[in-house]
Amino acid sequence: MLATAGDITRIGVRSEEGIRYPGFDGIVEAGKGNAFVPTGLSVWEMGVNQEPKGKAESDYKKRTDDLLGVDPSQTTFVFVTPRRWPGKEDWVEDKRMFGIWRDVWVHDADDLETWLELAPAVHAWISRLLGKDPGDIQALDTFWTDWREATQPPLSAELLISGRDEAAERIVHHLQRLPGVLTVRADAQDEALAFIAAALEKLPEGERDALFARTLVVDSGQAWRQITLVEQPIVLLPTFKPVDVVQATRRGHHVLIPAGRETAESSDIEVLQRPFRQAAEEALQAMGLGQGRASSLASLAHHSLLSLRRKLSRYPEVQQPAWASPDKARVVLPALLAGSWDEALEGDQNAIASLAGRPYEEVAQDLVQYAQESDPPVRQIGSVWFLASKENAWRLLARYLTRPSTFDPFTRGVRRYYRVDGCPRGRYPSWWYCYRSGPRCWLCGAPAAAGKRRLVRATLGITLRCSSIARRGCPRRLSERGRYSLCRG
Repeated sequence: MLATAGDITRIGVRSEEGIRYPGFDGIVEAGKGNAFVPTGLSVWEMGVNQEPKGKAESDYKKRTDDLLGVDPSQTTFVFVTPRRWPGKEDWVEDKRMFGIWRDVWVHDADDLETWLELAPAVHAWISRLLGKDPGDIQALDTFWTDWREATQPPLSAELLISGRDEAAERIVHHLQRLPGVLTVRADAQDEALAFIAAALEKLPEGERDALFARTLVVDSGQAWRQITLVEQPIVLLPTFKPVDVVQATRRGHHVLIPAGRETAESSDIEVLQRPFRQAAEEALQAMGLGQGRASSLASLAHHSLLSLRRKLSRYPEVQQPAWASPDKARVVLPALLAGSWDEALEGDQNAIASLAGRPYEEVAQDLVQYAQESDPPVRQIGSVWFLASKENAWRLLARYLTRPSTFDPFTRGVRRYYRVDGCPRGRYPSWWYCYRSGPRCWLCGAPAAAGKRRLVRATLGITLRCSSIARRGCPRRLSERGRYSLCRG
């Protein structure tokens, strides 16, 4: 109904346990009907009985005897059955002759099949519900439910928006204009899809349901060529490349292209900012998380929403990005051990090259490629590189730090750039060195007890920041002097 009729001002349909309660199975008021939804007010009765005529007779008599407050002269009576009913036309004509209702309609199995052809998003949704394969298409509502419920607790639309309301409004505004194309770019294509779904989720109920009912995610060119032939205007979200959008828009369809970081920025692309920390924290608290945990997770969401989703995932082992695979992880390991660096500083470049065991230019070339892929492990702002999420990167990559050859460059780097008074070179085991005050956790930034001389281990996820390193000052100043800022202050 929502997918094919227009200007629906009233709709209510019983479902699940609701069918046991008295009243009409459905009641709809549509300003613009079609061959399946009457214009104006209509009441609906449905039955799955083997003999549809008997059920129709029973429902017709019951509703004619008890009108439940509707004016039959201004109302259409509609009976629906999933069975084939060869004699439905004769039954309809017989009832129309009484002249009690404004009109009488019947939809049987063949009518429902034709109706679904006009509503491909509903067709895809009900196909999956019935255990059938709809091919390379799925309703956006189905994608959104699966995506958000992969975590505990499920992610909310408010968390996806997180202060990016203007972008959400521009997406909705695009769907209210004449058919056209809008690309929405996020850190990954899945995140862009989820953001689009969240933008629709925030709409008033009637408008939201109507849009979801006619919005489809299309995963292949073959499915795209078929679905664009549908006459009923729909919203299409292609996940494949290249996409021929001309035919789709010419037939009156809106196109939203979800894209990851592989897609270059341009003036006609809606590039999503990272979630706003404060808005994310409020959304996480609304999801039922305590203030402390919400604050910590909001920081993670600000750096990488996909990292947050992995952290909250019900099955983290199946939520791994491509860069965490064995054949790609080694490129990221120097960044994992460093945390952040400034490539404008020769000392930083030398230290990264030492950690990687190869020239810095080669390391940077690989990392640039990774930074422009979906769900990137590293980001670059100006000349400064940093991990998108230290905790997430450590959890996914630490298992590759198993051989002494991996650690030796790091050990040498620490000893070279962080020789501190009171820690004779070579006296302590690999990666141990001293801070005099203010050490902080590399992962969460929590300060350690201050005012004491501390022995700190700089591996296995606890490389530290500090406010001062003995008499040499903070790592930032070391970096500015050409030293390596392994732990940025």
